[in-house]
Amino acid sequence: MEKKPGVFIREATGLVREFSWFDAFAITWNATIVFSLFIVTPAVGLFPGTNPMIALVLLFVLAMFYAVNFGWLAMAMPRSGGPYVYNTRVLHPAVGFMGEFLLAINYILSGAVIFNILISWTLSWFLSSLGFAEAASMVTQPSVLFALASIVVIIAVLLNLFPKSLSWFFRATIALSLVGAAVLLPAMLSGFGRFPELFTKATGVDYNSIIPLAMQNGFGTGHNWTSTMLTLAWLGPFWLGFGGVYIAGEVKNVRKSMLWGTVGANITFNICYIVFVGSIYLVSGYTWYNALSWLYDKGGTAYPLAFDPSIQNMAAIMVPYPWVGPVVAFTMLASMSALIPVFHLWISRGTFMWAFDRLLPEKYTEVSERLHTPIIALVATSIVLEIALAISIFSGLFSVWLNAAWLGAVGILITSVSGMLLPYVSKTKKIYESAPAIVRTKVAGVPLITIGGTGTFLFMAIFFVTAAMNPSVNPLGESQMLSIPILCIIGLAYFYLAKYYRQRQGIDLSIAYKELPPE
Repeated sequence: MEKKPGVFIREATGLVREFSWFDAFAITWNATIVFSLFIVTPAVGLFPGTNPMIALVLLFVLAMFYAVNFGWLAMAMPRSGGPYVYNTRVLHPAVGFMGEFLLAINYILSGAVIFNILISWTLSWFLSSLGFAEAASMVTQPSVLFALASIVVIIAVLLNLFPKSLSWFFRATIALSLVGAAVLLPAMLSGFGRFPELFTKATGVDYNSIIPLAMQNGFGTGHNWTSTMLTLAWLGPFWLGFGGVYIAGEVKNVRKSMLWGTVGANITFNICYIVFVGSIYLVSGYTWYNALSWLYDKGGTAYPLAFDPSIQNMAAIMVPYPWVGPVVAFTMLASMSALIPVFHLWISRGTFMWAFDRLLPEKYTEVSERLHTPIIALVATSIVLEIALAISIFSGLFSVWLNAAWLGAVGILITSVSGMLLPYVSKTKKIYESAPAIVRTKVAGVPLITIGGTGTFLFMAIFFVTAAMNPSVNPLGESQMLSIPILCIIGLAYFYLAKYYRQRQGIDLSIAYKELPPE
């Protein structure tokens, strides 16, 4: 008699707990620190009258809701695959798959752009700071850029094949970036009281001319709470991290690892960034730096400098020594490099769990007995990233990154609902009640995870409403915005087609989603 296929591919995933709390921390930290580097300065031009420092402090508070939502879900359901597992079990399988489908596309698009920027901007900048101007220019040429970025993709998959090497890579890159930051911060602060002179000498532009010039071009010195809240809505989807939850089924001591991988990473990152941005304002002058940022965003040809007013460029002016440029560039290179293997982790673990729930071919779930890594999932991830990388480089579609952020925001919104409802949905009450005590913590009788999910949901809802009503928050065209509901429909259609196909094989997928996948 033919044996009826089981609901899950097998009784164990084959993934083992080889990662540490630091790995979970590093995955979240790396993604957040890199994405945030590109978005602070433009806020002044996008939102006239904003106070970026207040927005950053408010984001620190918001990060706690965010971290609790994802961290507590990961401790309650310690499985690799992250939001896909939570949303399919708490909400509905089709909704959960759709949300992870959007997140996966977000990771693919973002990964392609990050690998592109790592070479075309960061490596080029580092080579230029060392005096290799010709090499710096050469690496930005499309063919060379694609070849080098492809090597980065290969490095990423090799690191993911060997978890111990991956752990050491995280330690090395984070240590290098933190050492660089530790050297730069006191050096930057040494420019306090001398910055006007240092700026004028370094650029040939009179420090005292910046504010009047900005005011001639529409800059105002007043504070506007509406603009500050718009800044908060704009920064949030880029700024807050949860990536470490994707390896929850592969970390030792899940409770400790997820605390550091969500709460710890968000707290330390936000403190570091508030300190660095605050130092820039302290040394250069709050109104002055906003005026310079305004000119960069809105002044057009009136902008007097040959470089952007980013934190790293301001640091080079504050510390007028030859070693500063290379140190800043190397610190940035280390920070960007730390993100190299992360996209493979996110995409491979999410899609691996799709396959384990029989939404992809069984072959996709093969795990190396020696390495304990999903080799086919990692190779497939590399192929998809290579295709996206080619599109990013040769078509110049950098705007897809902005669209990707919207896709990620939808996935986050869905997961916030899972956090809100985990203690109350009948099919997950048992999961909640058997979770670690910290997950079952209550504040005024309300589960903390529900509070975290509610806070995250409200913020994401505000983000969508704000972005829809304010073109400065939403730079996407109608065709780009239309792609979001289209991708939602594609995700739902794929799920139901896969379900129908498995039903024809005698497999009822709905049974799988009534319990957690095996470890």
